[in-house]
Amino acid sequence: MQHEQDLRKDFCFVLKMIAQWKLDDLIFSHVGLRLENDVILVNPLNRLFSSVQPEELVKVNSQGEVLESKAGLDPTGVKLVGSILSARSDIGCVIHTHSKNAITIGAKSNRLMALCQQALIIGPTNFHPYGDPTIGLDESEKVINSLVGANNLILEHHGLITTGKSLKDTLLRLYFFEYAADLHIRSLSTEGPTKELSPDSAFTPVLDNPHYIDSAWDALKNRFDSLL
Repeated sequence: MQHEQDLRKDFCFVLKMIAQWKLDDLIFSHVGLRLENDVILVNPLNRLFSSVQPEELVKVNSQGEVLESKAGLDPTGVKLVGSILSARSDIGCVIHTHSKNAITIGAKSNRLMALCQQALIIGPTNFHPYGDPTIGLDESEKVINSLVGANNLILEHHGLITTGKSLKDTLLRLYFFEYAADLHIRSLSTEGPTKELSPDSAFTPVLDNPHYIDSAWDALKNRFDSLL
């Protein structure tokens, strides 16, 4: 098991990648990581994703009560990630972005087209109708129900929820979602029929293989460091 300080450093790297991919929406995207059964690490509200330091991450419980903080907190984001982590013991990390690709697909369709193996790698993607943007108790329960059986949830007219077991696989799932979603949107402007992969098509199970996850994570970190 990773030491908390190492997890905090990895968390900040995830925030930096989300910012580099232009998915941070200034300060309004959210990331939550389960540390213990009822202890969650979330990003602060009043910091750009590219500048958050490990000690500025906020520690809360699943009810959104602050346990440890040196920075501001967004109650809405805590409600969203906290309710999912509390309800789903199989999920260790939640990333919520206001993905333009997800919003576009949610407005045009009720499914993510399987145009590439990345669409299969990320696992099932469900859809959730537009609801209370402040994520009240009723809306939290609806989001949790919509996420059943899926790793990804397109929130119509709102954005995307990506889930995983760890920071690493959740970030990679987000990357693969954006890749698949970009192809989906590009296909909308082309003429003629669109061929899709069948659900039982063969694909490389990248997100089920620790070797692939660690290798991709290391490559991302090396690439990011080279840009500094």
